[in-house]
Amino acid sequence: SIAPFTMAGLRLAYLIPILAMCYIQGCYGVDSLGAHDGPYNRNLPCPNPEDIAPCTCTYVEDDGAMDMDCDNIADEDELYQVFHSLIPFPIFRKLRLPADRLTTLSENVFGNATFEEVAVKCSQGISQEQCNGTLTTVDPNTFIKSASTLIILRFWSSKISTFPFETLGNYLNLNLFVLNYSPLASFPIINSETITELALNYDTYQEIPPNALDGLPNLKTIVLEGNSITSMAKDLFAYLPDLVQIIMNRGGLHHLHSQQFAVSSTNLDVLVLQSNLIEDVEPDTFIGVQSGTIVLYANKLTTLPEDTWKPLLDAEVFLQFGG
Repeated sequence: SIAPFTMAGLRLAYLIPILAMCYIQGCYGVDSLGAHDGPYNRNLPCPNPEDIAPCTCTYVEDDGAMDMDCDNIADEDELYQVFHSLIPFPIFRKLRLPADRLTTLSENVFGNATFEEVAVKCSQGISQEQCNGTLTTVDPNTFIKSASTLIILRFWSSKISTFPFETLGNYLNLNLFVLNYSPLASFPIINSETITELALNYDTYQEIPPNALDGLPNLKTIVLEGNSITSMAKDLFAYLPDLVQIIMNRGGLHHLHSQQFAVSSTNLDVLVLQSNLIEDVEPDTFIGVQSGTIVLYANKLTTLPEDTWKPLLDAEVFLQFGG
């Protein structure tokens, strides 16, 4: 797969000969791009501003990258028109979309455009907690043209109750997937060799089933903050050899059972269970944790049985209680 730090070089390798040809042939002028006032009202290689309004394109010369901001788009029809206008170089780095103005992202809405980072979040000035997201549907093929380029895919504050999780493995360089503030009824099963960071925060699922993470063998960071999780299977994290962070604060856990947080990774740096409802912890709940930190502030623990906690202290695990 293509490492993220090589993407800038690939963009430049693609764009330089095309831009050179444009300057030679005048492909940025009136004849090629429509009724515009010549080359000075666009920032090559970005499209003409009039063609993509109300979206805006910024060319970041140092990175050789184009970023597209569609925060002011009204609806999907307008989004479709933007990406089916004249876009000479449809290779973008970043795309921003408003979560509170779109209801559907259909298969062909982006035409031939490709992206490395996509963020669907509420319009600027509105916090994600206060956002009234409207997006309900993402087609399995919405981002298929970006199968070899997409690195980061983020959704905030949507009404997505189902998502084509089964397609995430098709994205050959996808490292980070985020789906926050969504009414997910169940924990998603994802199969991806490339995802290293997964965040499913402030959703509505209450259970993590057995083997739910087995399809993410290279996962390093998992963030499940603010969910109402009351039940989770044993050994969920036991087969993730590169795991570094587990963040599960502000949840609904009451009782932690043996092997529930068992790990095989020797790189685990932090396990955050702050602000749950934890009353008791069985021995071997955290078996395999070596050094690192376990954060248990703001729970309901009243006793600390030696058979649970001494093995962790012997392994030089730093335990944080209180609150």
